[in-house]
Amino acid sequence: MRTVAKRYAKALAMFCKDKGYDYNEVYTKLKELSNALLGDVEFYKFLTVPVVSHREKLEAAKEYISKVDVPGYIKNFFLLLVEKGRLSALPFIVDEFRAIADELMGQVRGVLKVAVEISTEEKAQLESVFSEKLGKKVVLEVEEDPSIIGGAIAHIGGVVFDGSIIGNLEIIKEKLVER
Repeated sequence: MRTVAKRYAKALAMFCKDKGYDYNEVYTKLKELSNALLGDVEFYKFLTVPVVSHREKLEAAKEYISKVDVPGYIKNFFLLLVEKGRLSALPFIVDEFRAIADELMGQVRGVLKVAVEISTEEKAQLESVFSEKLGKKVVLEVEEDPSIIGGAIAHIGGVVFDGSIIGNLEIIKEKLVER
């Protein structure tokens, strides 16, 4: 499923690049469409089960998408997925599209776990520091996790930066056990 999703996401990303469309806007509209479809369980099932004829699915999809507020190219993309029987890959396509778009924009996303809420300025400072370290623009999503006691843990592009108190205590514990 991921391979199929990557192919479709890459095609959409290349289309957006050629047309100069904003990747973030496209991602947002694609995510909204995906969430709306997954939220309508009966309709989603209707469009993805093999017992419904291809023609019926396409007619229902055309009627549905005509009422949704998304750009024409996303409507066409949606209809293509229905036509090719790939609609079940849409949630994966959304994720893959974001990753490909980030790469094309020279940025990487990450999750910053903090013990207590941080300000917008602190978040921006941390993004700047990580951007310098990694040589790419870093966009962080902040999550509160009181179990880390203090400090922060950042997961960025497959790398973990642990500046938490709990992480430092673990290191001290390991060093004491070695002696």
